Amino acid sequence: MPIVMQAGIKVLHKVSSLRHARKAESVGVDVVSIVGAECGGHPGLDMIGRMVNAGLAGPQLTIPWLIGGGIGTGRQIAAVLAMGGAGVVIGTRFLVADEIWAHPGYKQVLVDASERDTALGMHSVRNTVRALANDTMRELAGIEASDPAVTIQDLLPLVSGKIGRRAYETGDIRRGVLSAGQSLGAIKSTAPHGEIVSELEADMMAALRHAGALEPVPSKLLRAPRLTVLRG
Repeated sequence: MPIVMQAGIKVLHKVSSLRHARKAESVGVDVVSIVGAECGGHPGLDMIGRMVNAGLAGPQLTIPWLIGGGIGTGRQIAAVLAMGGAGVVIGTRFLVADEIWAHPGYKQVLVDASERDTALGMHSVRNTVRALANDTMRELAGIEASDPAVTIQDLLPLVSGKIGRRAYETGDIRRGVLSAGQSLGAIKSTAPHGEIVSELEADMMAALRHAGALEPVPSKLLRAPRLTVLRG
């Protein structure tokens, strides 16, 4: 960090928990992105959800922070902004963009999937991953359950990135650790990236307008109601 800072480079550091975000701030990073348990790829070991992270980040951090993990709608972006976040991290929602080179069959699988169609693996080697639920993830779960002493070398024949790349190229998603988050439920079709962003923006602005229209409840209306006892 001292070398980077002396060069005037701004650093955005990705973390999977608030404890790591606090550490990153202490060594001088400029911004942190905190991903929750819902994220595709590697959500870390603590497995704390994004809403918990967002709710706790403000009081604990003084640098700008972003929230990721299952972000697929503009309403979620509005919520993060309302809680003091500087923005969000989006991954899975953009995988169906026309500009992504993945096979059309692979993208269609994402369109057809729901928020229930992911699985977790590799926790035994302290590298938890959330990916599409497929043959590889089921086999991985079986190995990890039967052998607590399994190593990353044992798992490489299943989790190698080369296998996942073939899925992107062929559309056959049965094999490979294919990172995907629970925002799968928000994906309805493929589209150009610009259209996806515009949809997210419109949804976010609608949510912010809705929140802005809410009026505070007068304090006198928050008094505890009286308890009436009816005797027969």
